[in-house]
Amino acid sequence: DVTNQEQPKNVDDAYAIQNEITRLAASKTIGFKVGATSLATQDALGLSDAIFGPVFEQHYHANNSEIGCHAAQKVLLESEVIVTLGADLPPRAEPYTVDNAIAATAWIAPGFEIVAPRFNIPPSDNGNLVIADSGLNLAVVVGPKTTDLGNIDLTQNPVTLFLNNEEAATGHSGLTVFIHPIGTVAWLANQPRLGDRGLRAGDMIATGTCTGLSGVAAGVTARADFGVL
Repeated sequence: DVTNQEQPKNVDDAYAIQNEITRLAASKTIGFKVGATSLATQDALGLSDAIFGPVFEQHYHANNSEIGCHAAQKVLLESEVIVTLGADLPPRAEPYTVDNAIAATAWIAPGFEIVAPRFNIPPSDNGNLVIADSGLNLAVVVGPKTTDLGNIDLTQNPVTLFLNNEEAATGHSGLTVFIHPIGTVAWLANQPRLGDRGLRAGDMIATGTCTGLSGVAAGVTARADFGVL
């Protein structure tokens, strides 16, 4: 249970709590999720920038998985481009560009991120609490991998989400303030809050929703068409 008096006071406090959760976690960090990648979501959470949080190994799932969640949680699903790095992007003074991040990418894949708060108040206007709660990540589901990025326009690649075989949402892979999902990776690589770690080869990054946030409940089957992916 959370009261207003117990919430993190600012973004620094929020990431400090997130870091401590990561340190204490029984599952290792295999990458990151980036959230609040639209101005509308930032406004709704009371934030002025995108956010990130760890993805733990226990939250990684292959295509066609069944995901469990607590009955009391409000669960939302996002259709995302998942990027995995083949080279390190260590901390440096010169900001990384999209081209730098593309050069470091090993593969991309269509995927789902499933988010759910582990606190009992609405996330709206509580962005610092969302950060502290590891960006609300509950699961990442990764579809077929693609290594040939040369012929894919990731600024406009269409995405359609189906829930129980009914169209639920549409969008595209450039539906982000970073214009390009790998632009999200460049933003993350430039975050001083990653400290000396930076980004590492093998890190998997969920780059933000292409179809908004869709509520799901027990028994729902989700499927997404990611165009050329």
